[in-house]
Amino acid sequence: MKQIEKTIQYLIGSGMVSTIIYFQGHRYLFFLSFNL
Repeated sequence: MKQIEKTIQYLIGSGMVSTIIYFQGHRYLFFLSFNL
């Protein structure tokens, strides 16, 4: 049971991290194209 909870927490955590990285990269690309 504990293992399932850990897996769910890990999936949520990694999902949040990848979402943040995705949005940061998106903003960075937008910034670059805006300056061109």
